[in-house]
Formats: sequence, structure tokens, C-alpha cells
Amino acid sequence: MKTLEFRGNKNNVFIGDNHPIAVNLNVGITSDSVSGFENERRKIDKIAQLNRRPNLMMDLSLCKSNGYIYEYINKSVGCPIGIIPHYFCTSDNYVIDRSKLIYEMERAASLGVAWFVIHLTPTKGRVLSAMKTRKIPFSSRSATIIIKDMIACDKNQSIYWEIMDDVIRICKKYNTNISLGSAFRAATTGEALDDVHCGELIAYKDIIKIFQHENIGVFTEGIGHCSIEKLNKFIEITKNTDVPIMPLGPLMRDLFNKDDNIANVIGFYLSILKGAKFKIINSITAEEHSGGIPSLDSVLEGFRSARSCADMCNEYLKISGLIKGESLCTSIGENFKGCSRCDEACPTKFSIENKERILQWINQ
Repeated sequence: MKTLEFRGNKNNVFIGDNHPIAVNLNVGITSDSVSGFENERRKIDKIAQLNRRPNLMMDLSLCKSNGYIYEYINKSVGCPIGIIPHYFCTSDNYVIDRSKLIYEMERAASLGVAWFVIHLTPTKGRVLSAMKTRKIPFSSRSATIIIKDMIACDKNQSIYWEIMDDVIRICKKYNTNISLGSAFRAATTGEALDDVHCGELIAYKDIIKIFQHENIGVFTEGIGHCSIEKLNKFIEITKNTDVPIMPLGPLMRDLFNKDDNIANVIGFYLSILKGAKFKIINSITAEEHSGGIPSLDSVLEGFRSARSCADMCNEYLKISGLIKGESLCTSIGENFKGCSRCDEACPTKFSIENKERILQWINQ
């Protein structure tokens, strides 16, 4: 596996076979209110004071009216930062402005953002397959934004293919990495690793080659929900990958009791024991599937859980993760209702309530 370097304001992080598993922590603004911005700033201030800070952080903000949180992370924490660029380019008519998307990527990279999460796998064919075979076609909010744009503009594939030359140019100019977002990870364990999901994993292989040919660092998002009996299948599919994986779990059940952080680390650790090539653990809060904005205490609890899991994994892998006290690295029923966290933007709600309209768009 080729080692990737993630640049940060205060320190760089290396991800690869001979490097410790890294811990990623997420923050982000979900409304244009000043209080929402200040709430995330307070979280970042506390994170910056920790003796062992996250190795990586992501700004998952859906708005920027009061400023870019990634700038504040860069200044206060200084670790490498990732963003989802099209989050800053949403509109009421669901169309993503191409020029605006390029601008947001260039701006972020020039200010030190270390990686972009982009979605290149959505196509009409995969959307149709998900609509026909799944109870819940989509579970990725960021991928749903891409799909909404495809519908609004009658596109056959993601907008990122339209700006690929600019994506490559920006990444090469600023030494920015690419994370291939998992657009079709399943919402339930029962639908994990279905034909849509496996098709996406296979498609990754050709997309990875595009960036590696340009000497751009690339890694992938992983599985999300997955039962323990299916985990071996995922490991088999990805065993020959030569890029790091951040698995978004795996969460091995469909029942959530405000302890998602525990389910997250159990799934990650078990995967490492089984030989998965997971190199970044994504810190999630106990309320990940329960709705609402996580409190500071919840964010820190989720981070501590992920950090402890990373330490145990590094010990098992016999990789030293500590120097001077700091880490080097890194049955859904009929009454199912989508999580309230995303409100109208919820991909689950969108994909279920608009199934007929989406199918009509695909077949026109």
C-alpha cells in the first residue's frame, strides 16, 4: 500500500501499511445561525486543548454564512482537514453550480485543506438498481445531493466527472488528496454488499487508477452498515486494494440505542482482527442515528472511543502509535422514518418519498 501524506498547518500525518491507524473527528455547521457557528467553534477550542488531539478532522458544514469552520480548525487544531466540496454549493433547485464547485475546491486547497471527499460512482444505472432492489435506496447525504443535481439537470453521471480536469489540477497544485465517497453504501445490514454496493466497490478500482496515474493521493470510504457474517465478503473484495480505507463503521446491527460510538469501534476492531485494510477510524457520536446536533461531551466521548480502538488496533498490528504521549497517526419496519438530523435533506426520506419520480426520470 502506497503511503499517503496528509498536510496540516501544525503537523502532517502519514497513512499506510507501516503507519498507525489514524483517528478522524467530524464537526460541522448545519444552519446559518450565528449560534450554530459559535457552537462548533467551542467544540474546536476544546478539541485543541486535548493532550491527544485527533489525527485528522473533517468539516461537514452545510453552510458558510458565518465563515468556514475548516479555517478555524486549521488555525486552532492544525491537523489535516477534509471537506465535502459540494456541501457548500447546494441550492433550492438542487442544481450544483459547476463554477462555484471549482471555486470552493480551489479556495479550500489554497488554505490548506488536505483532502476532498468526492462522489464519482453515481450513474443512472446504479440509481435505477438501488431504486428497484432496495427498501432504502440511498443512505449517503452527500451522494443524495449529487443525485438530486443529476435529476435536476438530467445528467447520466456525477458532476465531478465534468470538472475532473480541474479536480486533478487543484490536487496536483496544492498536494491535496482525494477520498472516494461511498455513494451506495447500504442503510441496513440486510442490504449491505448487494449488487449495487459491490458494483461501486469494483468501480473504485478504475477510478483509483485515474488519480494514481496523476500521482494524486487517493483513499476510499468503506462499508458503513454490515453484519458480521458479510464482513468476510467485504474483506475479500478489498484485500488487493493498494489504497487506505476509512470504513464508516462498520456498524453491525440495525438497532441503535444511542450507543453508536460503541458499535462503531466494535465493528472496526473486529474487522482489523479479520484482516481488513482499514487505516482510518471515523469517530462518530452516540447519537449518530438519533437526530439532533451532538453536544461537546458527546463528540469527545465518540472521539475517546475511536482513539482507544485505534490504540488497540495498533497494538494488535504491532505498530507503535505513541510518541511523547501523543498519537502519531490515526429490520427496518413499515413505520420507519428517516433520521431527523438532516430534515428535508435526509437521503432516506428523499429516496423513499420520491421513488416514483426518480424512476420516471431514469426511464424517460
